[in-house]
Amino acid sequence: MASTCSDLSATLSGGLDPDVGPVGYALAQIKALRAIRTDDEALQLAIGKLASAYQSFHASNGSKVAKAGVAFAAHEVDQICPGVTS
Repeated sequence: MASTCSDLSATLSGGLDPDVGPVGYALAQIKALRAIRTDDEALQLAIGKLASAYQSFHASNGSKVAKAGVAFAAHEVDQICPGVTS
């Protein structure tokens, strides 16, 4: 699982700056997150939820509701891999 957490950290820290282009950042994360695989079912589910939340955020052009969904999904990932989404 530590390897998957490292992969997640690298994926989420690479590319666009989320503060400068949050919608573009979300788009860039979707495919990368969906490519990550782990045997840990809870972590795989949390990664999938985060990818889906980013997809909703992108599709809604960064709506408030979708932003809250990303925050919730990121929190779930951080419960398993502390600090990965921060």
